[in-house]
Amino acid sequence: MRCIAGLALAVGLSACPDVLDVRPPDAALTPDQGAPPTPDDPFDCDVGATPPPEPTLRQRVGTGTPESCTEATLRAALAESDAALGFDCGPAPHLVTLDAPLSVEGRRDLDGGGQIRLSGGGSTRLFALAPGASLVLRRLTLQSARSESGSVANLDGEQRVVLDEVLVTEAIATAESPPGAAPRVGGGAFRVGEGATLIAYGSFFSACRASVGGAIFIDGGRVALRNVRAR
Repeated sequence: MRCIAGLALAVGLSACPDVLDVRPPDAALTPDQGAPPTPDDPFDCDVGATPPPEPTLRQRVGTGTPESCTEATLRAALAESDAALGFDCGPAPHLVTLDAPLSVEGRRDLDGGGQIRLSGGGSTRLFALAPGASLVLRRLTLQSARSESGSVANLDGEQRVVLDEVLVTEAIATAESPPGAAPRVGGGAFRVGEGATLIAYGSFFSACRASVGGAIFIDGGRVALRNVRAR
């Protein structure tokens, strides 16, 4: 798949049905190309093949009107509370355009309810994760993100992102590696660096572009995809 690329990939079906598990070439693989799960492995069948449980309670961004759902209110909610977040922006679909990436620390869960679009306005990355941060995104559209590499998120170390029924469209990475050098930048939507993890369920990547990895650039990290399409 041209939309997903890395320095060198071992690609196979994991031990979980319908999961494509993409790992660095030094990962241990069984003869049938399935990767053996371990208790703490995010691709354990009971964990990696099923979206994370829905939170029992969500704090709402907005007070029921489009005017109450702004970049400022979303940014404040992410900064001021560690609760799972949803939106209350009225009955119609709503667009929130960002001027700068949203900072994410700790473990966060953000649900757009199928109504919310987060846009980079063609000029900024959408999320900046702190070291060790984990972000679950559900039922959102992520659009018009732009940065040098990984315009939705540039993941390194122990950072982790999970996509559950998310549409990612028009995410563009602009940087290119020097001619003749191994690619170190790319991923129109995500760059997944060493030690980082990206898991996606029921999601769709459309019109994403980069010099390598139009949708996802696997740069030493790990990716699992279930029922995911890229165009």
